[in-house]
Amino acid sequence: MHPDPIIARVMDTWMPRFLGGGIAYYDILTALDRIQTWDDWGPVWMEMAAMHEGLAEEAWNQGRRITAVQGFQTASAYYHIAYFVYTRDM
Repeated sequence: MHPDPIIARVMDTWMPRFLGGGIAYYDILTALDRIQTWDDWGPVWMEMAAMHEGLAEEAWNQGRRITAVQGFQTASAYYHIAYFVYTRDM
């Protein structure tokens, strides 16, 4: 349970989708450690996505295509998480 009630509610609601969509459990825990308030949600997930994108680009440049594609898919999913539930006021 996260101390921020918005984050706790989001995780209770969306955790099955995150896991089913290929979001690594370790990365969820890492992100939640870095997220203190709801305002941190988008920026933290964007940073995690950018990290995976960078690893994918490195793998691509080294000719490791399967690893690169996996990394790009992971980055894409993380960019999606960064924005799809990240609203303050509808």
